[in-house]
Amino acid sequence: YAYDLESGRRRKLMRGQMRAFEVLEDESIVVSRDRTDTFGSEILLLRRNGLEPVLSTEFLVREIRSEGGRIFVSARRDGENFRVYRAQPDSEESFLLQPIHGEGFSSGMICLEGERVLFTANLGGRYAVYAYDPANGDLFRLTESGYADGATCEPESGRLYYRGLDPEGFALFR
Repeated sequence: YAYDLESGRRRKLMRGQMRAFEVLEDESIVVSRDRTDTFGSEILLLRRNGLEPVLSTEFLVREIRSEGGRIFVSARRDGENFRVYRAQPDSEESFLLQPIHGEGFSSGMICLEGERVLFTANLGGRYAVYAYDPANGDLFRLTESGYADGATCEPESGRLYYRGLDPEGFALFR
């Protein structure tokens, strides 16, 4: 549904199964839904004139983030772990998914912060928040604790906020 804060009215945009979505800068919405014929996802684009298929892929896409024309997804092939990929147009009809890191476990919780891509992953046995710089391909671990996820960066100060564990359970760290 679209909800108008001024009028209090809502209107249905789409009905049906979906795993993830992201509103793009032109106000169209990219949607991921599970394929019914085999493992993977259908990627659709919802515009004012309706829903149009963009891509049918062997990847199961569980998260989509977009900013400044860049699109990143958390996805996996059957039998593999989720990884973070940059979605690059390969042609007018398809996209190439380029991994931004090596093998890991459960990569996701993507946050686009300026030029950097923040995400959570278990790389090398450490479940931490990582930053990826698409301009040069550098990958940095940003947290040292044994568990960290759900990161965001406050733009003006550059402070990193994330959820982690302490002896009493989940805590918010800066």
